Amino acid sequence: MNKLTLAAFAAVLLAGTAPASAKLDCDAGYKDFLTKYAKGIEQMSASWLADAGRKSAEAFAACKAGDEYGPYGVWQNLVAEMDTHTKKAGN
Repeated sequence: MNKLTLAAFAAVLLAGTAPASAKLDCDAGYKDFLTKYAKGIEQMSASWLADAGRKSAEAFAACKAGDEYGPYGVWQNLVAEMDTHTKKAGN
């Protein structure tokens, strides 16, 4: 019975570490976002840029901390918002 308990405990520990081993590549994702972000800087207002910078930095910090939500979604939404704005402006 002890071997069965030990095996069950080991399985629980391994299951708990599985998500941690599947971490996102925070650095590459953030650099990719910044590359896209830089292309639209001239068309966006300073207040939008400051807000986007804050949101993207928070997403990066959360990614590094191992939070479960997807920082890529934050970065993709910001790029999509910038693209929408530049299309409306005719650029």
